[in-house]
This record gives sequence, C-alpha cells and structure tokens, in this order.
Amino acid sequence: MMKYPSECKELPLDYDILMLRAIMEHCKVKGVNPRVKAGDIIAKKYFISSHIEVELLDILEWAMRGLIDGLALSEKK
Repeated sequence: MMKYPSECKELPLDYDILMLRAIMEHCKVKGVNPRVKAGDIIAKKYFISSHIEVELLDILEWAMRGLIDGLALSEKK
C-alpha cells in the first residue's frame, strides 16, 4: 500500500476499517493515547482554537466513523 498506492484503488473500504480497528486496538494495548493539538490547519477549517487538544483514540474513532459512513454511502450507489 505504501509502495504502490494506486494498487489500493481496488481494495474495499472494509479493508481500511479492519486496519484502523487493528491500529486502535494496538494503541489501547500499548497505552498510547496522547493528546494532540488541533493545529492551525484544522483550526482554520473548522473555526476552532488551534490550542484545543483531542485524544488520539478519539481522532481514530472519528476516522472509523467516517470510513463506515463512506462504506454505507458506496453501498447505496
């Protein structure tokens, strides 16, 4: 996937969901859940303070929801 990203086009979103779920579980087991600052790019895009901090696992959970919603939309087509 890293070497040949164009080859990933044929992979279903289910694969991404499984990988993200594995990453989340690995972070939980390792106790990795740092707080991450929103930063300037996110702050400008969503009109929030760049100093707001969010836990990594929350960000990954939001990404998971996005993938699941994307999968549901692609199945409706």
